[in-house]
Amino acid sequence: MTVRDKYLKLALWTIFFSFLGALIVAQIIAHTGGMTGKSFIWLLYLYMITPAISSIFARLIFKIPLNWGLLKFGETINYIWAWIIPILLIVFSIALTYIFRQNCPGLAKLPVLDFSSNLGNSPLTIALSHFIINITIGLVIIFPATLGEEYGWRGTIFASIMKSGINLKWAIAISGALWGLWYAPLILMGLNFPNHPILGLFVYIIFSISVGGIFVWIYLKSQSIFASAIAHGVLNGSAQAVMIIMTPKNELVGGSVGLIAFIVASTIMLILWVKFPPRIPEDILPICNQIEQNNAIS
Repeated sequence: MTVRDKYLKLALWTIFFSFLGALIVAQIIAHTGGMTGKSFIWLLYLYMITPAISSIFARLIFKIPLNWGLLKFGETINYIWAWIIPILLIVFSIALTYIFRQNCPGLAKLPVLDFSSNLGNSPLTIALSHFIINITIGLVIIFPATLGEEYGWRGTIFASIMKSGINLKWAIAISGALWGLWYAPLILMGLNFPNHPILGLFVYIIFSISVGGIFVWIYLKSQSIFASAIAHGVLNGSAQAVMIIMTPKNELVGGSVGLIAFIVASTIMLILWVKFPPRIPEDILPICNQIEQNNAIS
């Protein structure tokens, strides 16, 4: 087996185990009250770490050592970007949702969750407080889950696809699309697109390609999976806080994961890659490129 074949098989088996794990956890969720069940949050946490578990399992099968280099800290500036970029994505997505009149009152306006009357604060104040909590304390709590997801999808699957000889653009597109499809069991249960689960899945897949491209940029720029895991957590936390003041009129179009968010994410991704291209670390360059690079140096 060539080195290329080994890394391609590592990617494929990590994908297989990730999907298998997702299906198993989704079945447990379905039989324990669904997304409204008491155990949903903890099962979702388990769902998110299955890619890392799958990566470790696949590496053991093919005797490929764990890539401890992924877990280095990197430069501090990259962690600032990891906070700022997801927040910008959410802010612009929500702003455009309002501009195009795709918004409805959020959870704070619903009688069953009337936060403003219970706490004596405006929904905007509550949303802001939730936002601050979610990207600080909440990020610490969810970080192991987002790290597990990023270690699997960016650190192993994307990197192994690259290592097998597939070019950067296709590696981003393939890993991003599969990442979005990996959420299919939850989306079909009503996550993010309760009124349009099937169409929502397709919207989420293209959204995931764009967001995946952003996370890959952060990962490569920082050369640490910690930074993309932080960005992932900040994105999730910001989107959750927004639900307090606004829900999309049409979930396929507005909100934090609809078509508007896809356009915003794609724009941010293109700006990052065109204006600030990261250096591709040698440990994920295709094997042939490493040989050429070494020959050029010698």
